[in-house]
Amino acid sequence: MIWNVFYFDVNKKKIIVRNLFEMSITFNGDFEKFKYTQQGNTTREDFERQLKLILMYTFWCRRDYEIAMSDLCWTYPDTTDGDKLREYDHYEKTATKVDVYSQVMANWDRFVDYVWKEVKGNE
Repeated sequence: MIWNVFYFDVNKKKIIVRNLFEMSITFNGDFEKFKYTQQGNTTREDFERQLKLILMYTFWCRRDYEIAMSDLCWTYPDTTDGDKLREYDHYEKTATKVDVYSQVMANWDRFVDYVWKEVKGNE
């Protein structure tokens, strides 16, 4: 299974695209247990609720899985030039923290459809 998200790689010091299903040992273990428990007569609503809980537990508001997003109209304050400092201030005010959980939630219905087909399609 593949579902790509943006992730900050500390070793490479840059934002990379990474497969959600290969990011966390905790998530992989919980997801494998989840797939096993979903065999049989599970309703779509229960499936969706349990999947959301696993994602929240692993990726929601976790510093390891957060990036800051903003527009490109800013510079570092390495100068006394007032214009550049104002641009940096603009970045500070417009930057938004985005974690892996919120990236998945942006396409939640598609994600659930994808995982449902992968898990339930093999029965």
